[in-house]
Amino acid sequence: MTDLLRIDIDGGKYTLVQKTDGAKMLRYGEPWLNVLSPANAILAMGYELEELRKLKEAVDGFAGMVAARIAEVKPQIVLGDDDSIHLTAEQQGFVRGLQVAAQLFDGVKAP
Repeated sequence: MTDLLRIDIDGGKYTLVQKTDGAKMLRYGEPWLNVLSPANAILAMGYELEELRKLKEAVDGFAGMVAARIAEVKPQIVLGDDDSIHLTAEQQGFVRGLQVAAQLFDGVKAP
C-alpha cells in the first residue's frame, strides 16, 4: 500500500504517514504507541510550520517588492533598432539585484 502522505519532522525524528486505511506516527522510523509522546511531535511540527510561515511571508514580501519595482522600471525600457534592450545604469543595478536574490533563494525548497 503506497503512502498518500509522508512527512519527516524534526530532521526525521518523527514521521507522519498517511495511507488509504489511516494515519500513523513513527519515531525514528519505528511505530510509535506512547500516548504522551506525540506532544513532542506536534510541537516540532508547530516549529516547522512557523518557520515556513516566516519564509512564505518573506518571499511574498520580496515578490511584492519586485513586482512594484518592475512596474516602475518597465516603462523606461528602450528597444534598439535591432530589437535589443538597452538598460539604464539603474535598471542594470536592479537586474543585478534580482540575480543576487535568485541565488539566495536557489537553495530554498518550496513547502
